[in-house]
Amino acid sequence: MRSLVAALFISITLLAGARVLSPLPLPSLTIINLDTYQCDNYCLEEFLQNEQYFSFLAHLDKDNIEDFKPQYQNFLSLFHLKPILPIQHMAIHLYCHKRTRSICNHLAKAATSYYLHRKVPFAINTHIIENNITFDSISYETDALNILIATYSESNSLSNLPQDARFFIPTLHASSISQSGDNLYFGGIDYKAQIDELLQLSQYNLAIFYLKNSMLSSYLTKIAQENYDKAIKLYPVDKAYSNLKQYLQNNEDLNASALLLNTPPIKTSLILSQLPLYAIEPPMKLSTQINFTPKLFSLIQSENRKELYIAHIAPSYPKAIDAYAAMLHEDLFYSWLDYTTIVGIDNFFAITQNAPKKLREDFTGNQLRFDTQISKTTAFGFETVQKALENREGF
Repeated sequence: MRSLVAALFISITLLAGARVLSPLPLPSLTIINLDTYQCDNYCLEEFLQNEQYFSFLAHLDKDNIEDFKPQYQNFLSLFHLKPILPIQHMAIHLYCHKRTRSICNHLAKAATSYYLHRKVPFAINTHIIENNITFDSISYETDALNILIATYSESNSLSNLPQDARFFIPTLHASSISQSGDNLYFGGIDYKAQIDELLQLSQYNLAIFYLKNSMLSSYLTKIAQENYDKAIKLYPVDKAYSNLKQYLQNNEDLNASALLLNTPPIKTSLILSQLPLYAIEPPMKLSTQINFTPKLFSLIQSENRKELYIAHIAPSYPKAIDAYAAMLHEDLFYSWLDYTTIVGIDNFFAITQNAPKKLREDFTGNQLRFDTQISKTTAFGFETVQKALENREGF
């Protein structure tokens, strides 16, 4: 059971290692359910029998509270809690397949940090579905926001979602679906915009390393091929490849080409670490959001990261949201999916509650718009070389 009992005795020293001093309020008691499974009455009875009272309270909701009213009233007095009912709460529903369950956990915590900052009652419901079930074959809530964690391979099933419910898909860009209704909203990365920005930096021929069995990696490669006017050479690699000798040995072309790395961090580190073994030093190395992570600094030695430029979104959020997220072990700055999720939630909250937004980005049509920033790796971190557009006021 992963309920979070947050006795928020927050001081400056508690978050001394964070990017900012803690802006959080002083003591209050919040019990948060971080589990991704549903708990029925039998489950609640077990919590009580095992004296797991905070777990019991974390899973109790408006649907089963009447069955445990005496116990609940005792806990209200004992812990000085505010009653669940009749307070109206904000509700979102997270849907994912078993194979993406870990992502669902992260997004639930990111959403929790947002609602804690808003200081409103909320309910985050997670629904884990079997891998062979498509999103268009299940029932959804019509009076709440439904968030779907869909991959590129699942995009086809989104065209047939019911029209009477509202959906937000933070994982995909609107361009990945051939047709969608007005009730579908997207928060995915605009990889074309990121690649366009990167290619403008290069005056060289292009060498593209990509995973041949990855839909995303192949998609990024196709974008570059269609939008670059100089010579391009492709280097498809497999997840199992550990030795790139066949591509790197005696390959003088790479010394005169910009490298576009459409590979995840571990594979990127493998490629860059092998370049010096074959006396290859490309004039520049390029990548997109998929490699915008602090893991690069532990995976790749400093000398192998020279002239590495990465296009990414530029998160901007209130310090309190960041602090709440840090308490839940989430990093909004580097986890783009966490960030796009709370931006989507923020937009829907502002519309449905007639409240001011907390985050800067808006929907353009049915797609969240994020400005692109380019950073260069240094010996100790990322250095901004091209800032995102700051053309919106009021934040």
